[in-house]
Amino acid sequence: MPDLQLIVALAVARNGLPKMMGILGCQGEIQFQAADSIASRQHLMWRSIWKCKIPPKLQHFLWKCCNLALPVHHLLRIHGMSVDVVYPRCSDEEESLERILFLCPHSIQIWKLLPLSFDFSVDQSISFVDWWMTLVERLGLKDEVQNVLRLVAFCCWGIWKAGNKFVFDGRLFDPPRVVSLACSSFREFKEAFNSTGVDLTSYQVGGPRSVLCPHPSPSHWLPPPEGIIKCNVDASFSSISHIGGGGAVFRDSRENILHVVVFSPFSASTATMAEAMCLRKVVLWVSTLSSDKLWFTCDSLLGS
Repeated sequence: MPDLQLIVALAVARNGLPKMMGILGCQGEIQFQAADSIASRQHLMWRSIWKCKIPPKLQHFLWKCCNLALPVHHLLRIHGMSVDVVYPRCSDEEESLERILFLCPHSIQIWKLLPLSFDFSVDQSISFVDWWMTLVERLGLKDEVQNVLRLVAFCCWGIWKAGNKFVFDGRLFDPPRVVSLACSSFREFKEAFNSTGVDLTSYQVGGPRSVLCPHPSPSHWLPPPEGIIKCNVDASFSSISHIGGGGAVFRDSRENILHVVVFSPFSASTATMAEAMCLRKVVLWVSTLSSDKLWFTCDSLLGS
């Protein structure tokens, strides 16, 4: 009952707002701080995430981390679910977000391998919010240091994905590879952002050596010029079975469907490879057509 007594005893300012506010700690405890201090800190925290030049997928991931909204076993148990709280990568430790991202020995090794002159060592009792805000407050939000936060965000996402692949697919958690993939994804996004001048924060990164793909949005089919056949190519890919598939639709300038091609399932290592193989199959297939004026389009920026 101590938390309840503290809540009841909270002082209220003349404007009706509380002078103290309680925030939920990483262990489920309530921590009380000055209301204006919490509001100012939360504003800085959300600004550091939503203004950070990273894909929305990573912004939403960081948002979930700060709101304790990821399904780690420690939180699931707090919400009444009967789960084994032990983290498989640390067989004697409880699975928490902090354990996964920066307290597990494998995660610690990842942060040490990251090409940054920054000390990522933390106290065992620190929460993700405090860890992230420590970085933000030490680095600031100026453009020249934004790259550090951006790389940290990509690394957090890489660690989370690697942990999931270990738990659900039994894949090895290889720290050097996680660092390499996080750095390459960060570098690709940064180069694309700087070279195009387009706000790529409306784009997603599909993974290691990924293709930048925009969020699905309402659009309409654009006909080709008179005398040209337009071919829309698309592929699908399963990261579990590593099987791809795909097909193509051919239309003329009057939107008449001329051909529809569907390919049998084929092996592919990545979604990008599936797109490329599907496009290759279409090019080989159209070599049998009499028309030599073709316009190929696909939803992968690599093939566009």
